[in-house]
Order: sequence, then C-alpha cells, then structure tokens
Amino acid sequence: MTFPRFAFNNVRRNFHSYLAYCLSSAFAVMVFFTYALFIFHPDIDQSEMSKTVAQGMKAAEYIIFVFSFLFVLYSVSAFLSVRKKEFGILTIHGVTRGQLNRLVFLENLFIGALSVGGGIVAGLLFSKGFLIVGADVLGLKKLPFYFPVKAMLLTVCSFFPMFFVISLATVFLVRNNRVIELLQGSKKPKKEPKASILLSLLSAACLVGGYGLAIVVSDQYPGEFEQWMLPIIGLTTVGTYFLYTQASVALIRLTKKRRRFYRRGVRLLWLSDLTYRMEDNARMFFLVTMVSTVAFSATGALLSQFEVLESQAKFYPYTFDYTFDPTTKKNQAKGESDLAVIEKELDRAGVRYQKVRADRLYGKLSSPKFPDIVGVLKLSQYQKMAKALKQKPRTLEPGQALLIDQRSEKSRTEQKIGSHVRLNKKSLSIADRSDQQVIAYQEPLTFVVPDRFYDQIKKDQQIETYIGYSVPEWKDSIPNPQAVKIAKGLKEKLKLETFDPSFSSPDLFYAEMKQGYGATLFVGLFIAVIFFVCAGSFLYFRLFTDLEREQLRYRAISKIGLTVEEMKRSAGIQIALLFFVPFGLAVGHTSVAFIAMQNMFPIESVLVPSLVTIGAFFLLQLIYFAMVRTRYLQNLKRAMVS
Repeated sequence: MTFPRFAFNNVRRNFHSYLAYCLSSAFAVMVFFTYALFIFHPDIDQSEMSKTVAQGMKAAEYIIFVFSFLFVLYSVSAFLSVRKKEFGILTIHGVTRGQLNRLVFLENLFIGALSVGGGIVAGLLFSKGFLIVGADVLGLKKLPFYFPVKAMLLTVCSFFPMFFVISLATVFLVRNNRVIELLQGSKKPKKEPKASILLSLLSAACLVGGYGLAIVVSDQYPGEFEQWMLPIIGLTTVGTYFLYTQASVALIRLTKKRRRFYRRGVRLLWLSDLTYRMEDNARMFFLVTMVSTVAFSATGALLSQFEVLESQAKFYPYTFDYTFDPTTKKNQAKGESDLAVIEKELDRAGVRYQKVRADRLYGKLSSPKFPDIVGVLKLSQYQKMAKALKQKPRTLEPGQALLIDQRSEKSRTEQKIGSHVRLNKKSLSIADRSDQQVIAYQEPLTFVVPDRFYDQIKKDQQIETYIGYSVPEWKDSIPNPQAVKIAKGLKEKLKLETFDPSFSSPDLFYAEMKQGYGATLFVGLFIAVIFFVCAGSFLYFRLFTDLEREQLRYRAISKIGLTVEEMKRSAGIQIALLFFVPFGLAVGHTSVAFIAMQNMFPIESVLVPSLVTIGAFFLLQLIYFAMVRTRYLQNLKRAMVS
C-alpha cells in the first residue's frame, strides 16, 4: 500500500473523527462561493447597482476569504490537538518525523479537496434562494439561476492554495512535540485554580464603568461619543477578560462553600469540575464573547439603518426639487436654465406635476435648547406649499411662529407652545408645532414666520430660491421606478455630483440609500455568520478536545453508581454553560450598544431590530447546542459502565 493510499484510508475509515473539521471547512467554502456566485451574476453588470456598492461587495469577498482562512486555520489546529495520542502511537510503531508530517499534509489535502467540492455543491443547492434574497435586499430585479463558472473557478483557485498553505502549516503544529507529550495529550495534572479578589472587583468595575460611560455619553454628549469610543471598548474588553479568568473562578469557589447547595444531586459533579473548565476555557470564552458581540452589534446596527432611512425620506416632501442662489445674475440664469431642463424632461415623460416656488433663508437662533442655524420660511409661501401638499393651513399673529421639528421624539425640545425664542435677535412666540415639512431644508428645524417679520430679518442673510415639483400619483409609492429613472437622467443632464444638494428626489435618495444599506447588510450578514460559526467552532473543538478525559472520568464514577440520566444532566449543564454564558454576556454588551445607538440616532426604536438580531442568533445557537449536546452525550454514554 502506498503512503498516499494510507493517508486516504486513514481519512476514510475515521471520517467521524474528521467530520467536524471537514464540515467547518466546507461551510467556509460555501459562504465564499455563494457570495462569488452573486457578484458574478451576468445581470448584475446590467443592473442599477451603483459602482460604489459593486466595488464594496467585491472588497468584501476578500474580507470573507481572510476570515475563512483564519477560521480554517483555527479549526485544523484544534483538530490536530485532539489527535496527539494518535500521533504518539504512530511514532511508537516506527513512523518517522518526516512520514508523520507527510501524513498530516496529505490528510489535509484530501480534506481540503472534499471541503471545496462539498462547499461548492452545497452552494449550488442553495443558490436559487440566495439569489432571490440577495436581489430583494439590494432592491434589484429578480435574478435567474445560472451556472456559475467564474465563481467556481475563483473558489477553487482561492481555496486549493489556501488548503495547501494550511497543510504546510500543520507540519509546524506537531513537529516539536515529543512522544511522551503526544501520548499524554491533554491528560496532565492540574493545580486547583485560584482567583484574585482585587482583579475580580476590577472586572466588575470595568464593566460597570464601560456600560455607564456608553449610556451617559450617548445620552448627554452624543457629539463626543467617538472620543469616548476607545475607553468604552477598552473598559468592556478588560472587564470581560477578568470576568472569565478571575471573577468566575471566585464566584464558583464561593458557591462551593455553600455545602448544602453544593452537595445536592449532580451539582457535586459539574461544580467540582467547573472551576478547572473555567480556567481552561477562559480565553476561549473571552474570544467567543467578543466575536459574538461584534456579530450581534453589527447586524442590529445595519437593520436599524433601514428605520433611519424611512424616517429621512419624509424630509423631502416633493417628488423633485431644485435650489439655487438668486443673489447674482449668473446664478439666476443658471438656475432658470436648469429649471427649463427639468420641466422639459417631465413633459417629455408625460408626467403631470404641480410646481411651487419660494424663497427661504437660514437664521440664527439664540437658544441653548435649539441648534444655532435653523430654516426660516414666510407664512404666505408656506400656505401655498401646504395647499399643494394637502396639509393643514395655518394662521399666525404678529410675533408668533410655527415650529416644524423633524428631529426624533427624544431629541425634541421640552419647551412648550407659547414659549419664547430669539431668532436673529428678535423675539418670537411658538404658536404651534408640526413634523410635516413643506420644504426640503438640510437643517432639522424650520420656523414659519409672518411675512413682515421675514422681511425685517432677511437683510444680509443667506437666501435661496427653492422650487418643488409634486407628482400626486407617485406619492404613496416611494421609491417609484419611473421617478428614480427620471431623477438619474436629470442628474446626468444637469451635470450634477452624486450628492449635489441643489437637486434632490426622495425616490432616488431612498433607492440609492436602500441599495447602499442593503449591500452593507448583505456583506455584514456574511461576515457576522462567519464570526458566529467561528465562535461555535471554538466551543465545539474545545469540548471535544476534553472528550477523552471526560469519558475516563464518567466511566470511573459510573462504577460507583452514577446513572446515565445523572451523567446526562451533569454533562448537559456543563455544555449549556459552555454555550450560553458567552452568549449571554455578548447579549449584555450588545444591549448596551443598542441603548447608545437609540440615544444618538433618530430611530423611533431599536427594540425590534435588536430583538430580531438576538432572537435569530439565539435560535441558531440553540440548534447548534442541541446537535453538539446530542453527539457529545452519545460519546459519553458509550464510556459508561452499564
């Protein structure tokens, strides 16, 4: 029998041992392949996807590959640590160091080939549903199935070299171990862990400080949150690390001193071993917690952006609007010329529209409760615009103002109707409030004032001419495809920049931003899933690394009367702690991040996005936990003495 045949048979006959590593690798390949399948779809080039979004998605493919490489590298290192005893036995039977390295190298090549093939096949099976979901998220037309030759070639050309490099790296992972070390594996005597009370208190102080800073700064000083970001992350990271390495051990030791609780039922079994497990797994728990927090927070933040997008669309009350500076003849001529182009394009498309025109200015408000710069609009022009938009008409007495406040409910001032403000050093009384804008101001606050008051303050102020075009039949269908098409054509004809404020359309804004957020969510979900599966693999391999030791322990205890049900209950509790303690702490970190987000951004509520995010990841964690628990307990049951 040739040596390659020996390596192949070793993989084939012990495939149950290689299964976890193979599935982990195949999953990484599948994620990469399905993403490439979407990017190389022939209809993508002809779609309305912006170049920036397309380039961002291609860049994300490289990010996914890097994470996949690190993920597979960790998987193989954890897998090899379980096989130390096997390598020791082979060494005793005469296998040389060179042959052992060659065996590991060939095995990884076989598993790599199987993973690449399995990942591509799995990706093809799920490709149709993936294309449907991806097109919907990005706001594209339905993408039909196609045979992804380019995606397959990219995946093969990326992952075969990667597995070759990792196969070479495995040689260095086992080469320095002596035979006695290989045979012992993880069965080395351990000292009872000790915890520092000072470091335990430090962990609590860091977590409380990090949480408190995040909530207080985001609520009271949202503009300075970026400056406090690093201290908040630093405190949370340090607190999490010492929580696992010190505080958890101290808490378990205190629990064991409660003899009546500790010595009841199977608690004696799992609590006696939990201290050692916490010490062994502390760094892994810390890593899983931080990785999971990043995955949860990023996904929830991206989902919340869609709520922000919907709230921003109402800031643009007209289907199309155009703004120019009327203070010079040159600007006036350019503005009127552009308006002629807009109206000609609308007429050519057969669109029936209503046109409104108004002068607006930016005033300065002397009040700590409001922003410095606000929009100002005269009452007579407001009435015409409100009528065109079918809004409630308003009347104002001299010295009164209507405040249009587009900020979030939490950000709005607590000043009541009838309170006074000073606009351009002149006093005004707030007669009423509204959140319905009649003109697309860039500032969140607009004051509607009597015509005479407006004429008194307009001297030496920045004035703009605003023209709005309203198409009533498109009002309830944002984004309307025809409006998006016309707006894009107008931007090209007017030779405007991508974000030129002189021309705007809520339909185009919504379509472009939704596509951008959708692409970010699309990419973010991929990376979050890789993070999450990576965290799950950390837990899985850590658990099965200790399997042989646990089998010996439960076998010995079963000889003195431990039943299978008691074993399942004891081991099940330990597995549940392994899976859900890091998950629970990650949920705590994420919840604080969501509270800070709620304080800083104009989102009505982050409750739904946060519940959807955490609920989805919890369901995945629960399914993964059930699968691992079943397989692990089956292995322990075989070691029990019946």
